[in-house]
Amino acid sequence: MKKFSVLVIFVVFLLSATSVYAVPSPPIGTYPSDYLGLYLTDGVGDNALVLSNNGQATFNGTLGNWVVNVTTAITYPNLGSTSYPTIDLDTVNVTSKKGGTMYIWASASGFSPTTEPNFVFQAGGTTSGTVEYIGYWDYFDQYLFYTLNTPILFNSGVIKTSPFAYYTSATVPVPHPAVDYTIFSEITQKGAGGTSFDGQYSAVPEPATMLLLGSGLLGMGVYARRRFSKK
Repeated sequence: MKKFSVLVIFVVFLLSATSVYAVPSPPIGTYPSDYLGLYLTDGVGDNALVLSNNGQATFNGTLGNWVVNVTTAITYPNLGSTSYPTIDLDTVNVTSKKGGTMYIWASASGFSPTTEPNFVFQAGGTTSGTVEYIGYWDYFDQYLFYTLNTPILFNSGVIKTSPFAYYTSATVPVPHPAVDYTIFSEITQKGAGGTSFDGQYSAVPEPATMLLLGSGLLGMGVYARRRFSKK
């Protein structure tokens, strides 16, 4: 009887452990070093892969219960540069009454930051469900969409409010001359509804960072001086 109980506990542990990896994986493969990849899937069989070498990848169509989907990823040479990476992910998703989950990856390769840039991710939009963002970097610059055992740059957690706005920043060391960056987004709708957002992940050049900081300090100084003069 004791052996049976141990077996039941072990099986339950395995089932709970596998649920952690419920998010499907995009097709990982070798691509040219200057490619942008956009991958979408509903997790139950319908997916789309768009590859581009001109800095823009767009999908427009239906996927499973998602009756409207218009998604665009943009990077250099249209936004940012190889020295200061930028990836913009813009999407509009509408489900049928059955609802569902949409997983979206925007991944770009061939970046070669020469300093330790200050990275900023900001997103805003509306949803009748939930939205989550995770950012990854692959410092070996080998694969698009590679997120296994790679450092996580940011994780928004599940966003349930609408309209919503999310912002985070960090300084990331540069351990390798060539780097891939990936934005992952998960959208969930319990029934009919829509989600629309624009999220941009970018490296801010140091002079721009100092300019913003200086402007902020100057503004605080002027405000404090005016307030003091009124007393």
